[in-house]
Amino acid sequence: MKTFDPSSSSSALVLGLVAASLASIPSANADITQRPSNLHRRQAASRARGNTADQIAIYQQAFTDPVGAAQAANALPFIANQFATGSLPEYNLAEDAAQLPWNTNVPFVPEAAVDGSDAGGWQALPTIDGMTLNRTFAVRPGVTMPFYQSSGYDSNRVKRAVMIMPGKPRDCWKYTSLVQNALEVYITNPASAGSNADGSSSGGERTSKDDVLILGPCWMNTNDREAGAIQDGELYWYRGQWQSGMASRGPGDTALSSYQVMDSFMDTLFDKSQFPALETVVVAGHSLGAQMAQRYAVAKQPASYDTNISFWIGNPGSYAWLSPSRPNQNNASCADEYDDWPHGLSGTGLPPYARERVRDDKQQIVNAFLSRNVHYSLGLLDNGRGDTSCPGSYQGANHLERGAHFVEAVADLAGGRLPRTHSANFMPNVSHNDYSMLSYNISLFRLFEETPVGAVGSSSNMNGGARGNSTTNAQGNSGNTSPASSYKAGGLAAGAVAALAFGMSLL
Repeated sequence: MKTFDPSSSSSALVLGLVAASLASIPSANADITQRPSNLHRRQAASRARGNTADQIAIYQQAFTDPVGAAQAANALPFIANQFATGSLPEYNLAEDAAQLPWNTNVPFVPEAAVDGSDAGGWQALPTIDGMTLNRTFAVRPGVTMPFYQSSGYDSNRVKRAVMIMPGKPRDCWKYTSLVQNALEVYITNPASAGSNADGSSSGGERTSKDDVLILGPCWMNTNDREAGAIQDGELYWYRGQWQSGMASRGPGDTALSSYQVMDSFMDTLFDKSQFPALETVVVAGHSLGAQMAQRYAVAKQPASYDTNISFWIGNPGSYAWLSPSRPNQNNASCADEYDDWPHGLSGTGLPPYARERVRDDKQQIVNAFLSRNVHYSLGLLDNGRGDTSCPGSYQGANHLERGAHFVEAVADLAGGRLPRTHSANFMPNVSHNDYSMLSYNISLFRLFEETPVGAVGSSSNMNGGARGNSTTNAQGNSGNTSPASSYKAGGLAAGAVAALAFGMSLL
């Protein structure tokens, strides 16, 4: 186990940048000089900082005016046209996390060693401290989906499940460990989770560690099958098509949408005979994993428990846009296909999972997405391009610009304001760093504490109030929700009847 080693030599400088707004953060030893090996950046970021005070102001503004905050984010001087020069200077990896002092003196699970490579295929799925690799989850008879789950959990105690998507390298072991580490921070440091603009906690009930089940699905591809990470009978996809709901390439002739697999996970988690106390499921992802989470939130087949699910979407490279309009509609090379799936809903390319529903009533798809609990989380220094495709360029020049534009686009569809089930948070001085995004105080609140708006059957709502929803409600946004009246125990979708091994395999 690694431990973050604080150094007081530069802590005063770091905290001086954020203390004015993040008043609840401890003031000592904030600089992190030793970082766990599983903290990686996908690309370099610009040295240009803009004004830290401006970034903090945007962070605060987003709690009451997320659309105005998105507009302010796009006005930052270092966001637009960062790639015109063709190169970016090296970035100091310690700077993102240095402003998160709740990460100090916490034992961290290191990223597991694994043989193979992203390009050539992974040779095995590694062992992770505190997690069990489940290879018995039968999505269909004889067809299993490998994933990591918290070791030794008590299904009668689990109130919350956090399902984390991997990044582009399909590194499910890494992201599972990142969420483990974030949960450890949340549990051990009372100042770590903040739902208020100054970084302080709402004062709501904090989730116990034993109440949280962490799940890390392993979306492997054909290279991993050939290299050895995927065993006989296990699902795998072509390249990164798992993130857009495309059909699997095996085992055998099995062609199963990754979103059907997600539905099987959801049906199992909300089966009261297996998880009688479960109230909330959070589907989370960063970068390509966030693309998976956002697109699944758009295309997901409606279910009676949807109001008990929230989606945490961190710095995706592109989005499934909800209308044909785009902020940067200026590249003629894909003028006829920029709105095709997975970048939009008007063209071709939709997986069979959602094709008929989009064709028959696209507006119903849009309305369902607007009613879901969706949290956009964007680093204010994330000016990396991400999705380099032509359709991606129509959405903006980089991660932050696209995310801010998408927030504005959602608000346009909802009468000028985000739906009350949606939120947007902008992290000061954070670029495309996965752990800094996941462990930011507002992210910890969303992952481990917040009750989804309209959640059915939660103890907080049965008592007449939604625990810890001060952040979302403070936005004053118009309601566009159609919450389900209830969800049924044991209601499994067609094709998921063999999933019962999931809940009972470790008990």
